[in-house]
Amino acid sequence: MTAVAAGDGLGHIVFRGADGTNFIDGAGIRADVDDYNSASPGTTDLPGRLVFETTPDGSTTLTERLRITHTGALQITSPSAIYPGAQPGEIQWWNENRAGVMAKISVNREDGTYAPAGLDFFVNENVDTAANLSLIHI
Repeated sequence: MTAVAAGDGLGHIVFRGADGTNFIDGAGIRADVDDYNSASPGTTDLPGRLVFETTPDGSTTLTERLRITHTGALQITSPSAIYPGAQPGEIQWWNENRAGVMAKISVNREDGTYAPAGLDFFVNENVDTAANLSLIHI
């Protein structure tokens, strides 16, 4: 039996749907041996991570969106290096009937070199009207 190494896969659940011709990957949850923060497996030691993947619109490729490390850290993966500007992968709080976003936190990348960034906080005055598309930056 060969021991697993940091980064090795442990299992993968893929959710697929038919497009009329083929089955296409829509989302996935993957378990790997974690290598975050210099973690490595050893005898009776197997640091694990969970990786959550979705398929972007117009694509058939699963893309990592969120990772839970062996330390419990939640890591949101920005799908592209958009700068300057708001990064995809924000945290949103929706109201009970999913009429709109009540509040959100996003990352605003200020430059491409060294990836300096800040957090942007937004709230909504009324998610049950057309105003739900205009969050207020605080």
